[in-house]
Amino acid sequence: MFKTRLDYPNLTSKDICLQLNRSLLNLIKNFDHMSNKILPSRLNMSVINEIKTTQNQPLKTFYECSYISDTVIELRPICKLKINDIIPSLISNNLNINIKINKDHIKLSLPSITTQRRRIALNELSKTFEKYKTSIRTIRKEFINKIKLVKGICEDTRLSFLKQIDNDITKTIILLSDSYSRNKNRLLS
Repeated sequence: MFKTRLDYPNLTSKDICLQLNRSLLNLIKNFDHMSNKILPSRLNMSVINEIKTTQNQPLKTFYECSYISDTVIELRPICKLKINDIIPSLISNNLNINIKINKDHIKLSLPSITTQRRRIALNELSKTFEKYKTSIRTIRKEFINKIKLVKGICEDTRLSFLKQIDNDITKTIILLSDSYSRNKNRLLS
């Protein structure tokens, strides 16, 4: 992927702080998304959207989806498509869901949550949390260096922007920790 190189000396400090806030907000959203994928409590359309068929097309283009409950989705083929057309695709997608195949439909459901599965999910969640904390530290270093490269501001202003960066980082770490605690409690309950 081609990454555009910004001319940091010509950026204003406010632009850099806005970029920092966007980056930190995306990081928190990504952590929430990843933690819900580790051990989902609900089965929703995002799972269906990730499933690809053998022709590498989305599953939803061939099947009609209906919710049975929060943890069960039923798939019925559209048109003349047969259930057997989708079986290799479901198995090869490495899904963390149960698949029950009937003559005219397929039921996708979340597996029952055992203590071993909770332990594995908590381990994955804590590893993900540590990776995101490391990402925050990396972002902090990157943006401190960006502020140092900005020309045309006095040292007092530069120091105030550095303090603002540290405050934003601290708030983000608190939000990340809260999200981690919420997801950890969800996994333990």
